[in-house]
Amino acid sequence: MNLPTILILLIILLTHSLQSIANGNIIFIPKGAEWSYSDNGINLGAEWKEPDFDDSAWKKGETVIGFGNNNITTIAERGGVDSRNITFYFRKEFNFSSRLNDSLSKIGKKLSLELGILRDDGAVIYLNGEEIVRDNMPEGEINWNTLASSSVIGSGESTYYEKNIDPTIKLKPGKNVIAVEVHQISPGSGDLGFDLHLDGVIEDLISGYSFENLTSRHKGSAIDMND
Repeated sequence: MNLPTILILLIILLTHSLQSIANGNIIFIPKGAEWSYSDNGINLGAEWKEPDFDDSAWKKGETVIGFGNNNITTIAERGGVDSRNITFYFRKEFNFSSRLNDSLSKIGKKLSLELGILRDDGAVIYLNGEEIVRDNMPEGEINWNTLASSSVIGSGESTYYEKNIDPTIKLKPGKNVIAVEVHQISPGSGDLGFDLHLDGVIEDLISGYSFENLTSRHKGSAIDMND
């Protein structure tokens, strides 16, 4: 590996020294993060998922957000007895460093995205307004009153369903927004659950070099991620 490539690798590590790195992955959104959410049962149309939508009036809470399950951290409102909420909306902003983007471009390597979603019952996930994952939801147009495809019970209520994102979908340097709508199986559903983690996976740069062995080779230095 030549010196310029090593230097770029170190820049990548330094760029994300303030962001969690686990198993060689960059964690953009960890489990248990704080999200903005809307649980008032109102039809928000399509604008709510766009990056520039103003969610400042929404509630905020740490995931798991929901009700009726044992793993809930933040309790959401179900709605009135005669009008239970079907759809709950969630938004989370995160940053993708332009320095990291430039460094990856210089060495010709790609960043792929993986996510895991805990959803009770179904969910549609958007990145910067574009749908990237649909899980336990019907095909076709999704409205605020669309029901999930099937009920989630038992261990499924605490399962993170792991998804590899289409590699043609890219992060933007700077601000990015994940938006999620979680749908119930029926208006009378007695539980709700939502959490999500989003990771970036960088291709191994040259055989024998990865985040793990780079940090171990420089353990105790300024780029030691284990400090």
